[in-house]
Amino acid sequence: MDDFLRIKNPMVYITLAFSLGITIGNFTELKTMGFVLILAVAFLLTGALYLKRTYIFSGVFLFLILIWGIFWVIVNGPAEGIFAHWEGKNVELTGQVHSITSRNNQFLLEVSSLENQGLRIKPTMLVAIPSYVNQEKLQWGDMVKVKGRLMATSPGTNPGDFSERSYWKNYGVAYKLIVNREVTLVEKSQGFKGFINSLREKIYTSVEKGIPEEEGPLALGIILGDKNQMDDDLYGMFQKLGVVHIFAVSGLHVGVLVGLYLWITTLLKIPKKYSIFGALLIFGGYAVLIGLTPSVLRASVMALLTMALMIGLKHKDYYSILATSGLVILIINPYNLFTVGFQLSFVTTWGLIYLYPLA
Repeated sequence: MDDFLRIKNPMVYITLAFSLGITIGNFTELKTMGFVLILAVAFLLTGALYLKRTYIFSGVFLFLILIWGIFWVIVNGPAEGIFAHWEGKNVELTGQVHSITSRNNQFLLEVSSLENQGLRIKPTMLVAIPSYVNQEKLQWGDMVKVKGRLMATSPGTNPGDFSERSYWKNYGVAYKLIVNREVTLVEKSQGFKGFINSLREKIYTSVEKGIPEEEGPLALGIILGDKNQMDDDLYGMFQKLGVVHIFAVSGLHVGVLVGLYLWITTLLKIPKKYSIFGALLIFGGYAVLIGLTPSVLRASVMALLTMALMIGLKHKDYYSILATSGLVILIINPYNLFTVGFQLSFVTTWGLIYLYPLA
């Protein structure tokens, strides 16, 4: 790759170009973007004629990566405007539970029909359930029918305020449904999703039987990130102490899992080139068991790629390894770039790599 682009650490430049494209695509309107792209092409052609060097190929290649980033964030964006005709009205939706959020009174729904009319595009919608509405316990993959008022996610009213629209845009959500009747379970999850849910239920049962009642919800919060079983006063105490992040399953949990896994493989003298396959099963299984939350998916992908590249590369280039991890995560979901978790993960890791030789 170094010879191909004639630059050092090419993966770093490729990831930066892709990230810049995502940023431009997210914050620029299409008409303005087209004008900017025309100017950029003109600039590159002028530079090529002036320099007449092979290095201009690197610039053109990175420019194409930037365009890819613009295209990718637009393609993966939320389906804004698709329900504009129904905003503010009471509707009936049918769909599959995409994921259960950290709060017990809301979940993400992959909508398959509106008012019993099938949809060609299946957008993801936030479903909020008021406390007075009866609700069955829902799981990943359940088919449900909900009735309520459909609304677009709201922007922040003042500069610096929390913007519901910006936050949920990172998860591909542009609309929410405020439920005014009970959520009806149409069909329980089947197949792989049903198997994962049954496995989670077995873990819940084992915890309830093997751990005292007071400590059980605490264990479930740490292992599975499920805070719904926890007492509000206890959870509030953790918030005041500033350690509530231990219940947000993310890099901390995956890091402990990585350390334990590497210790076991070293103890059993398993060759490094084979250990990556075990890691794939363990981290992939754990991510699915948790529910493929963005934080767990990001940490698992980063850990797997780092281990794979550390084993496969003859010369350890940590910056390229970090950049490759970031590129894969952004390909999975380009809106990860705008989440605080992604930003802190990579800035912190970069800082450790940079400062380690100075220690």
